[in-house]
This record gives sequence, C-alpha cells and structure tokens, in this order.
Amino acid sequence: MSLRILDQGSFGAAAVNDDAYGAVGDFAWVLDGATGLGRNLVSPSSDAAWLAQAINEELARACSAHQDLPTQEILRLALGRVEVRYHAALAGQAVELFERPTAAGILLRAFPDQLELTSYGDCRAIFQGEDGLDGFGGGLIEALDSASIAALKAVFAAKPQASLKEARAEIWPLLRAQRIEFNTEGGHWALAPDPAVAGRGSTRIVARRPGPILLASDGFTRLWDVFGLLGAGDALAACAAGQGAELYARLRGAEIADPEARAFARIKQHDDATWLCIQVEQGVEERRGRSS
Repeated sequence: MSLRILDQGSFGAAAVNDDAYGAVGDFAWVLDGATGLGRNLVSPSSDAAWLAQAINEELARACSAHQDLPTQEILRLALGRVEVRYHAALAGQAVELFERPTAAGILLRAFPDQLELTSYGDCRAIFQGEDGLDGFGGGLIEALDSASIAALKAVFAAKPQASLKEARAEIWPLLRAQRIEFNTEGGHWALAPDPAVAGRGSTRIVARRPGPILLASDGFTRLWDVFGLLGAGDALAACAAGQGAELYARLRGAEIADPEARAFARIKQHDDATWLCIQVEQGVEERRGRSS
C-alpha cells in the first residue's frame, strides 16, 4: 500500500452519522450522505447513513477485488451492488423524487507516477501541488449550497425573530426542488444506488508528489469555508500532524457559539464532520530514478 493514514475521524451531528470513510490498497475516500428531506424508507434512522455505509462497504470490496479496472468501472460495480441492496431494503415502497438517497464523495487513487481524484458533490481534497496549496471537489453542489444559504439569509432579513428551525422550514420547498434535480440530465450528479452515476463524477489527475492529502466532508471544511477558524493549508498541516480531533473540537465550539446561524449562515447548526489524512509515499518511478 502506497497510502498511509496519518489521521482520521468521523463524528455525527446527532445520534446518527451520515458520513463514512475508508481506505484500501491504493484507494482512499470520504462519503457524505445527503440529509433526508422526506421519509426514511430503508432505514429506521437515516436513509442517508444507510447509503453512505452501503457504498463504503461495497467500494471497499470492489477496490480490493478489481484493482486492475479503471476507477469508473470499480465505482460502477460497487454502486450496482448497492442498488441490489437498496431495492431489497425498499421492498417495493414508492419513493418520491426528493426522497431518493444520495451522497457526496471524494475518492483518491494512487498510481505509480500520478494521483487520480474523483469527486461527486461537495466533499473536498486538499493537498500541496506544484505551485502551492491545491484542492479539488465541490463544484455545482457548492453553488446549490450557496443558493440555499442566500435564501436562508433572506428569511432572516424578512423575519428577524425567526429561529433557524423556522427559517429552514421556509426554504424547505427550495431544498426539495434542488434534490429532485439530482441525477437527472441537466441536473446535479451525486452517488446513489444506481450504477449509471459512476461515470458522472468529475476527475482530476495530478502528478504524484510525496506528502499529505486531506479528504474531508463539507461538515469538516466548515472550519475554513464557513467559520474561517484557519486556512485550508493550516488544516492540512494540522491533520498531517495528527491534530484533526483538536480541529474538530474547535469546530463544534464555533457551532455551539452561534446556535441560530446568524453570525455564520448555514442550514444546520451542526453537520456530520469527517476527515481522512493520507500520506502519499514516493512513487515507484521516482524511487527508481533516485536509486539509478
């Protein structure tokens, strides 16, 4: 294995954690199940958590058994197995479009001379590139999040006494309308119990450079995206030094200090927070070059 775990953690915002993460061989990933906007149909507690865990399990199996396949095909196999499990658990129940479970994800795959990053949604990868700090992930889903936050701020402006719960109820139709467009032509693509979405992620190839890479759900990237407690590069360095739990404690402290999301606008006071910091070792070609 050319990827070594430096630091890791995953904590739910409540009793159920909709995030998951894993690492197998030359693969590592973080998953973030999308908060449900309707009934739980396949899990008594959270369909989002069910999906994240199912993808986590099947992705680990597929990465272990099919390392010779392209990443897209590995994902297709994993999501195909998740689809079978989903329909078995669904047991024929009718599903509204906004009730379909989806998940964001960021997947790292190491090759001898390059790294491949595959993104679905707003999980992120932070690393040192050739020209300094670099990152990957987010994209269209972050644009949706921005629209939701703008709508929330508008409710607060119109109703200064509204609680976060009341303001969220006001924008519920917008959130459902956004979710309906997931995994549709012209919409926004996310991981789901559907092998067809395997080819809809965004991929980036970067040169393999020894050093740490931080994979994180958007609940953890709140540290710099929402609260500005530190920079993304500082978070990368801290997690590489095994200090992710300390960052997590700071994050929860900031969320508690702003319970109604007035100072730092966000849809939920707390969110599930997951990080996985990986050390990328020298590639085979680089080691050969130094020894020749």
